[in-house]
Amino acid sequence: MSNMYENFYSEVYQGKRYGNAIKMERHAFYGELENWLKKNKEYQKKKFLEIGSGRGALQNVVENYTGIDYADTVKQYYHKRFICGSAEDMPFEDNEFDVAWSYAVWEHIPDPQKALEETIRVIKNRGHFILCPAWHCRPWFARGYQVRPYSDFGWGGKIYKFMIPFFDWLPLRMFIMFFKRMVVLIRYFFNHKYFPLYYKKLNPNYEIFWQSDSDACNDLDPFFVILWFKSRNCKCISHKKMIEQFFSRTGTIEFEIRK
Repeated sequence: MSNMYENFYSEVYQGKRYGNAIKMERHAFYGELENWLKKNKEYQKKKFLEIGSGRGALQNVVENYTGIDYADTVKQYYHKRFICGSAEDMPFEDNEFDVAWSYAVWEHIPDPQKALEETIRVIKNRGHFILCPAWHCRPWFARGYQVRPYSDFGWGGKIYKFMIPFFDWLPLRMFIMFFKRMVVLIRYFFNHKYFPLYYKKLNPNYEIFWQSDSDACNDLDPFFVILWFKSRNCKCISHKKMIEQFFSRTGTIEFEIRK
């Protein structure tokens, strides 16, 4: 990874705009994890891994917790096990964890498929992975088009900013999304063994944090992630039927890892 990538995440957590949730109850993912644990009480004493754990706001949700994050500047916030490392090459043994979760992280990983492969490796057979990235990140986030005034841009940028409501028009986005899904689904049916992860690479901004996900380096579709896991014999727990998987748009996806 580039020094710019490393420096960005080492520095950005020292400010107040990025990943600023420190108290558990204020974290956007806390309620969902709490509900999951209530439904799966048999896992409460198991080994948990949080991938992209930030400042460790969720480390007290479970007893046996390990957090991993690329930024070493966050280690001061932990009183439980924390490892500074990359999701693409995690320094853990095979089958070390029973459950892993990740919130708002995968859109920031340069090689999301490699990170998913690593996740399967470190989770035990029949273990669970709870994934909730920012799906469908937009290419205009990087330059902050939605938060910056027209005066910041030249004529090309002004026109692009003006056209964003059209690009972001829900009926148009849905049409394009479902067309792409149909194409990929046909490919999956013809060859679904170790199916590749389809995603769109973005140009992240590692210099100025204009807005949420201006540093996103990929645009992920939940349906393509589901197909990727299914091609590796894993089971989608949260979206059991193909029709539910095909029409998924946002939110959390849960997988049972099978090896």
